[in-house]
Amino acid sequence: MGFRFGDYGLKLVYRHEDGGRKFSKMISKNPAKTYEFLGFDYEKYLEGFDDVEDIFAYVVSSKYFNPKIFEYEQLNHQNRTRNKKRKNYELFLQYVKDNPKHMTIPFKSVDCEIDDIYVFGDKEEFVDKAEKFFNTEIRSEINRWKERVEQEKKASGIFNGNVVMEHFPLKGKELGAAMKNFNDYFNSFIPTATPEEMKLYRSRWILDNNMETIFRVFKEVNNLN
Repeated sequence: MGFRFGDYGLKLVYRHEDGGRKFSKMISKNPAKTYEFLGFDYEKYLEGFDDVEDIFAYVVSSKYFNPKIFEYEQLNHQNRTRNKKRKNYELFLQYVKDNPKHMTIPFKSVDCEIDDIYVFGDKEEFVDKAEKFFNTEIRSEINRWKERVEQEKKASGIFNGNVVMEHFPLKGKELGAAMKNFNDYFNSFIPTATPEEMKLYRSRWILDNNMETIFRVFKEVNNLN
């Protein structure tokens, strides 16, 4: 569904289309609302469980339960190796196999990847459901984040290490140090800014200036002739 759930609450983890960047947002810290959203009976949870099979029955009771995502073939190497050592995981797989009539796959037949674990469904649909269910702003924040990502990618295409090497005799550690000096130059203007804010500011500056100005500043901060 594109969410993570733990003692911290329910959090959305939304991957960019390029697969390299993630948008995270806390959606709810209300257990009762979260359990309801995930398709569970919260009152039943509060009653507790008598044994591990009782827990299994509760897990598969969600209308969103999908047995396919627990199969070893759907896990990455790390999770597959780890889970094969877990007795209760093996017991759960057997429980699912022995109780097929309780297993449903309500998701659409579109597979998406989250941290190399495959799920089946349309995560965009669940983003909209969460926004409405929890009465919180999500979609507009994702869109603004996407705009920032595209801005940073565009700026990176204009000025990057390869471009620098084409114009200056720098490579390896010297190149890395020079790029760091360039980035630190912008950090000095807004020392209290977060890393994300700094990336946005730097990329905006690159897009707003021509290459002559960019190279001039790069040379100045690195004392290059």
